[in-house]
Amino acid sequence: MSTIKVDTVQSTGGGAVTLTNQEAAKARCMFNMTGTAALLDSFNISSYLDRNPGEGRVSFTNNFGNANYSVGSMTCRMAGTNSRKFMAITFEYEHDNTGTEPATDSLDFVNNEGATAADNPGREDASRASLNFFGDLA
Repeated sequence: MSTIKVDTVQSTGGGAVTLTNQEAAKARCMFNMTGTAALLDSFNISSYLDRNPGEGRVSFTNNFGNANYSVGSMTCRMAGTNSRKFMAITFEYEHDNTGTEPATDSLDFVNNEGATAADNPGREDASRASLNFFGDLA
């Protein structure tokens, strides 16, 4: 087996290499929803907006080609507690087509507290949460 070691890979024209048959995250962010809400790290995210407790919006620097992108998420335990609550970041868009539909330039989301079948579960700020976006850019 051979090993290739390089510092930079470029196309023959000198630009970025186009990967084929591979998919990489087109946007990602880590943010703090508590206190002074802020982006902690991001790629292709122009801003994070704290809308209400447990509710936020991320806006993309480069828009997606359509609003059918995939989103992965993760949160930590809640700030100031030792509890290990189940938290889930979900679209604000409801299964009955109400709420804010995902858009090509941004996503509104909620951080749901607890595993519940309730129509409107509790919402809580997370001290750290992350979102990863996959799909085609415009």
